[in-house]
Amino acid sequence: MRIAIIDLGSNSIRMNIIEVINNDATVLENIRTVVRLSEGMGDEKLLRQKAVERTLNELKKFKRIIDEMQVDDVRAIATAALRTAKNPELFTDRASEIGVDFEIITGEKEAYYDFMSVVNTLPVKDCMIVDIGGASTELIYVKDCINVNMVSIPMAAVNITEKFFSGTIATDDELNYAINSFTDKLENIPWLKDIKNINVVGMGGTVRALTKMHGIADEEVHGFEMSREHTFNKIYELVKIPVEKRASIEGIGKGRADIILGGVVPLLAIMDYIKSPKLISCVSSLREGVMYDILKK
Repeated sequence: MRIAIIDLGSNSIRMNIIEVINNDATVLENIRTVVRLSEGMGDEKLLRQKAVERTLNELKKFKRIIDEMQVDDVRAIATAALRTAKNPELFTDRASEIGVDFEIITGEKEAYYDFMSVVNTLPVKDCMIVDIGGASTELIYVKDCINVNMVSIPMAAVNITEKFFSGTIATDDELNYAINSFTDKLENIPWLKDIKNINVVGMGGTVRALTKMHGIADEEVHGFEMSREHTFNKIYELVKIPVEKRASIEGIGKGRADIILGGVVPLLAIMDYIKSPKLISCVSSLREGVMYDILKK
């Protein structure tokens, strides 16, 4: 059986096509395109026509691949952009006309898929999973390989950048204001207050970019470890680099250069808040979490 798993986020749309035989899955295709669906939503939380059209054009390409590969089932999942939008039908109705029906999942369900992705691909027992997307950040506290608590915070790379950073270089005041604003969200999570000194497992493009900045091979990114001090030093070096120069840095590129400042804010805030000693990079994503959930059933 062939299954297409589509993950529509705020910044990108991704698709895995897997073949399941005897409860074992093989990934046949892995595709990612930057679409910036949440661009310009702002405080009004309204999808913009230009961003919707841009995303639909890429979805049509995905659908052609799905048809060519004779996929039996499509699991299309939308996260923070459509979850927070007041007018999600502007996209979903048109997507259905193309032949792809999206499920808009809750932040908790997104966190569950993150959990499934990490515990099935990394040898971690106790950790804080931090998935930094475009418009939401998921935190999952894992103890003895069990997801004890999870929460979704509606702040991440795209909307933090749009709200807090006005220029190509972040000022100290802008960065501190953004970190303090995210920390205020952490202060309102009761179960987080007593969690200290555990490793952070980072998911999402921001963490992958920070890891790739070390010049390591693609196959070494998953599970790569960085100390808290080294992580913070790398981030503060990055903050002072103009956006046009960030685009040429290994691992960042044009697709992430203008939003990575917003992406590092949740990482700085949570690692400082829980005094995490280490960051571990996880390349697996929501799509892999969905895959493992399918196999589980």
